[in-house]
Amino acid sequence: MKNFWVITKNVTLIVLTVLMIWMLLGKPWPSIDFKTDRDRFAEAIATQPVPEVAPVATTPNPRQPENTSVAVLNKITNSVDFDEYGEYTIVFDSNREMDTLGWWNGNLVRAGSKNLADLKRDGGTISFTMPLDGWINNSAGELFVDNVEWDLGNYGEDPQQETMIYADQVITVSYQADNDSAGFQLWFLNQ
Repeated sequence: MKNFWVITKNVTLIVLTVLMIWMLLGKPWPSIDFKTDRDRFAEAIATQPVPEVAPVATTPNPRQPENTSVAVLNKITNSVDFDEYGEYTIVFDSNREMDTLGWWNGNLVRAGSKNLADLKRDGGTISFTMPLDGWINNSAGELFVDNVEWDLGNYGEDPQQETMIYADQVITVSYQADNDSAGFQLWFLNQ
């Protein structure tokens, strides 16, 4: 037991000596970082300048209802802001191994003044720029891509039966009131 205390005493003296020499040399103390990746990501977002985003201007479709909302992509937070319907982040679906975006509470970034229930009850039109190459699941209402009407489905199809929607193409979905199937989901091509 005596050897244990002698060793402990000697180690303590060595550590204290090294610390005094460190202080005399004016070296900064090493820091221990207890932050998680999530904390670092939040700090990085908070220090980034707010991106300027502008709504997409499209040629109006005469069949669109009056209540139209325009959505924009925030590339810093990887989310899409659907204006009055709120902002939702793109998430990874491990079953399909693809990124996707839908209006779920789990990926809600900012609640809007309206939600999916309001869209189903009141109807409405939402226009947005496709943030990444991908597809849309939309089985109700009307679907337009760059003002060309597409067939509804999972996935929607253009007149040539192509389903791919490319980044920056403008998607417009319209729903009449009292439509329980109103709403859509986006799937994205793996980058």
